[in-house]
Amino acid sequence: MPKTDLNPRQRRAISALMTCPTLAAAAREAKVSERQLYRWLYDEPVFQKALRTAQDEALSSTVRNLAAMGTEAAETLRAQLSSNDATPGVKVRAGDVILSQMARLSELADLEARIAALEQGAKHGNA
Repeated sequence: MPKTDLNPRQRRAISALMTCPTLAAAAREAKVSERQLYRWLYDEPVFQKALRTAQDEALSSTVRNLAAMGTEAAETLRAQLSSNDATPGVKVRAGDVILSQMARLSELADLEARIAALEQGAKHGNA
């Protein structure tokens, strides 16, 4: 977590919020009252920003890990699809996953291009 203007209790609270399943558990872990935790969450912009930063860093780390596993997952699907030992059901499932994900990626790429065009239009007053 980057250095901020948070006090030690707030830093503990952010760490607890990142690891605990509930606000009550996070408050206990951070050794603050639930009421105090709610106050920081809803009334303290510096705390809110630090929590968003911690959440963004955690999400970025997760995305990097998933991206690293993506190649292996794709290779596994390819191996099953072309394996002589795989049952027809396994091959059909592997093919279905591949085609479904290709369609999804195509849709996402299309949406990204459309959003970029809208944003460009808005910048130039063509919205």
